[in-house]
Amino acid sequence: MVRYTLRLLSQDPFDEEGHLDLVAVLLDAGRLGAARRRHHIYVRRMKEIGVEPRPLPRVRPAARRGGHENDPKRKVMNP
Repeated sequence: MVRYTLRLLSQDPFDEEGHLDLVAVLLDAGRLGAARRRHHIYVRRMKEIGVEPRPLPRVRPAARRGGHENDPKRKVMNP
């Protein structure tokens, strides 16, 4: 999905939904740094054409911790 969206954005760098989809996929994958970088690119592109960019979506707790907190195979040991 990421490669496909990047390919679309290379053809139309001002595709707002393409940028936001890419950011959402990266956030869902727990790639917060990459999502922030892509959101920054999105903001720059939208400002170039006079469109008010949307804020970076809030990160869901599962994405923030890698999504493993409900996985019974992964036990967290308290020190």
